[in-house]
Amino acid sequence: MVLGPSINGSNGEATDDGMNCEILDILYIRSNGEIPCNCSFGEQINLDWAKSDADWDIDEVFYNRKFAHIRESFKQGKMPWKECADCAFLNRDEPVRDLIAQKRISKVHLEPSLACKLRCPGCSRVEQAKTRLSPFFMDPAVWERVLASLSEKSYAVDLFFYCGQGEPINNPRFNELVQLTNQYYPDTEQAVNTNGNHDYPSTIGKLGADRPDLSIVSIDGLY
Repeated sequence: MVLGPSINGSNGEATDDGMNCEILDILYIRSNGEIPCNCSFGEQINLDWAKSDADWDIDEVFYNRKFAHIRESFKQGKMPWKECADCAFLNRDEPVRDLIAQKRISKVHLEPSLACKLRCPGCSRVEQAKTRLSPFFMDPAVWERVLASLSEKSYAVDLFFYCGQGEPINNPRFNELVQLTNQYYPDTEQAVNTNGNHDYPSTIGKLGADRPDLSIVSIDGLY
């Protein structure tokens, strides 16, 4: 494991230096296990992979060479990658903040599925499906290993958010993903961003009290 020096104080609080981005606050995992940056441009940068291997360790991700490069770049007030010039979450005048260094994640963003029955003209999913590596559905075994490692390493999580380039509920094992999250983080809020084209009594409704706390019906692919 590559451990870079802290760019903040010993407790990970913000300093008066550099620039900031939510990549040091969140964890984004695609349906195939890719761990990219968390905006439409940053998604071109893959930071690591989530795997179901018993020895997979979340800290091996958060302190790998690419994350070390991000931290050092922000400390120096530089953009880590050329793609960052168009980042929706980059704050050039905001002090560096590294919640991950505090063992806290503001949002774990999981893409359960790249599949979707709709063809919204404003959505890039169809093009991404032509170039991205499979699988297009998150394997519950991979998700469980992520949750287990987060728990083992004592990370607090503020929110689990099921969203991505596809429709989350298209994953035939979506309910298992939600149940696993409840198993490892029973007190953390879960939200799903859906296109609203599913029979909820036969999908999310089956979860009963274990269903996500919040359902967001999105039409942002339309114009």
